[in-house]
Amino acid sequence: MCAALLIYLIALAVAAGHLLHLIAAVPVFLVGSLLRIRAEDGVLEGEFGGEFSNYRRSTPALIPWTLMNRRRVQVHKTRDE
Repeated sequence: MCAALLIYLIALAVAAGHLLHLIAAVPVFLVGSLLRIRAEDGVLEGEFGGEFSNYRRSTPALIPWTLMNRRRVQVHKTRDE
């Protein structure tokens, strides 16, 4: 969700021609997103415990479909087997 909103923010700034506003908007967006993610992770860890901790270790918060995530999942699967 965060990645999609970030892409939307960038596309909107480019389409509207407000590239200078983008310089200020992206850092503000990222800081706000990281604060929200940290708060949500605390709630989810309280609710689901170790199961969520395992998920969080194997999935990046901002961009979950990255190549690095695929490598982490493969390493976890190899260790668990």
